Amino acid sequence: MRKAQITLFVIIGMLILILIGFLIFIRQKATQTQVQSTVDAVLNEFIEKNALKQYVQNCLDTLSNDGAMLLAHQGGVLYQDQKGLTPHEPSQRGVAYLPYTYEGENYDVTYAIHDVEFHPCPQLVEQPPGYPVPGKNVTELTVNKYLDKCQFYDRFSGYYGVNTLPKLCDPQGPNKIGVTQSKTLYKSCEPGSYGSKSENTLQYQLQNYIQNHLPLCANFSVFEDAYGNRVEVLDKPTVTLIWGDTDFSTHTSYPFKVHLQGKEPVVKYIEFTNENKLRLKKLYYYANELLTHETQDLFYNIERDHQKANFYEESFTMEKVENPCNPCPYTPAAFDRLYVVRDERSKVLSKALTFLLPIKNRRPFLDVIPRKFAEPYNTKSFSKKVNVSGAASSEPSSPKNGVYPVDFAAYNGSKILVEAQGYDPDDDPLTYTYSAWKETTNSQVLNTACFDETKPIPFTAGVYRFYNENPNFCTKHVLSNLGLWSASPEYQMTQQKVGYTVTNEDIGLHLLNVSVTDPAGLMDYQEVAILVIPEEYRNLTGSIP
Repeated sequence: MRKAQITLFVIIGMLILILIGFLIFIRQKATQTQVQSTVDAVLNEFIEKNALKQYVQNCLDTLSNDGAMLLAHQGGVLYQDQKGLTPHEPSQRGVAYLPYTYEGENYDVTYAIHDVEFHPCPQLVEQPPGYPVPGKNVTELTVNKYLDKCQFYDRFSGYYGVNTLPKLCDPQGPNKIGVTQSKTLYKSCEPGSYGSKSENTLQYQLQNYIQNHLPLCANFSVFEDAYGNRVEVLDKPTVTLIWGDTDFSTHTSYPFKVHLQGKEPVVKYIEFTNENKLRLKKLYYYANELLTHETQDLFYNIERDHQKANFYEESFTMEKVENPCNPCPYTPAAFDRLYVVRDERSKVLSKALTFLLPIKNRRPFLDVIPRKFAEPYNTKSFSKKVNVSGAASSEPSSPKNGVYPVDFAAYNGSKILVEAQGYDPDDDPLTYTYSAWKETTNSQVLNTACFDETKPIPFTAGVYRFYNENPNFCTKHVLSNLGLWSASPEYQMTQQKVGYTVTNEDIGLHLLNVSVTDPAGLMDYQEVAILVIPEEYRNLTGSIP
């Protein structure tokens, strides 16, 4: 009986403790609810009194418009002195970016296309004579061959320059790969439009710009009500930018700290959303497509072909500006050009969204000059190689491992026609220049030292000795302004091709330098090896040793 009573008292005691605990919990919950309700009331009063939602909304609208327009006007970058991320070095004007005045404002516009010396792909050669690749032939400089060599480095560039337009999308952002299309989820960006690093992308830059400027635009003073409750901004807001096909949106989370009289402060986050109708994503895809074609297709012309682009729309317009830095104190930029790409459907205060796309003046290149050998076939025995002395060189126009490739083999009395063909990716006019043999120097074979004219066979040994032992043993090089190539009827008519009829005194191997130069002085060149053979060898039936 006593044990049962004890058990009953224990149970009653436990029930009383549970009841007390429940009452305490209810009281705490009520207190928390009351505190939360007070926090919400105080914060709502602060928001209403300061017209906070409209204030922040207006700031977001202004900043997203200003940031997008500035980003496009500067070629896809926002500089650190503008509260962006890109370092700004005025000393790099004309090198890293082009100074340009647009709609009354001065901008340093980052280059959209650079010459291949900026290319990370090691298979591309930046300097002549190998430029853009050793042994180049325009028919072989195809997109597929470029992609086979350089796709790992950049598949949106090519043999004719580097597409340096910053990438559109943050690889870790809300438009990251794999996100599906719906009203509540975001669409991923086009393949290839993601940057390797978030901070280099347009998405991250514009997002960061808005985030850094918003506290200055919406600078709230500390609010305090009649009861001593205070509200203050805890930190700068967090901004997330999301690309849509025809717009973009910013989602902002603002942290506020609410101090209630006699209570611990409470942190409260308020969300703001802004929809922007600027079609930055669409215009970017169009601009990037034009730049890709320009660097990969030698015969592509943005001014002529821009309406054929996959991303072209009727509201897109394009204008070419020749020599935009004019007068230009920055010598490297004096021959650059600029493309102005607009979307007339995207406007802020009647000004269209505009990408400024400067293109660095690029080097011309000289196509491989076709080899020609006089018939009959005996001259072809010289076409494979001619032994020479001297150090080996990797340059295609110089002897390698003691062997010189012969470009022209002709008997004395024959006419040699050199048909040079240069190309300029900027469509600039080219100047063809010839130098060395028979133009600025003369090379004469010392017959008595090399062979006996009455005994043709020793001439063969003489040629071998001449090119294998000492290249100067049988040749005398004389500086002479002969100008025979440039004086030829072919050059006078075309300012490009040249011709010359070789004589008996020209027997031997000679080098002619051919170069093409653009108006800025950028050039490419080749050395042409010309072998003149005695006429008496024409009728020989066997190969010449």
